[in-house]
Amino acid sequence: NMPKMNGTETLRALKRHEMFNSIRVIIFSTSINEREKKECMELGAISYITKPLKYQESIAIAHQFFEYTL
Repeated sequence: NMPKMNGTETLRALKRHEMFNSIRVIIFSTSINEREKKECMELGAISYITKPLKYQESIAIAHQFFEYTL
């Protein structure tokens, strides 16, 4: 819940800007809204991950983020 723009708006702005549109974006959100996830993927996000509630889930997601850096 970002203060000025939500994640989808931020992603849209990044992808419109020539300097930033090649940046690989992973959406890390509290939202489980499938429509929002679909929109982010259509806008060019490489992944949409819902923030976990449990510590072990957080560790698994950290490993996922690491895999994106390889």
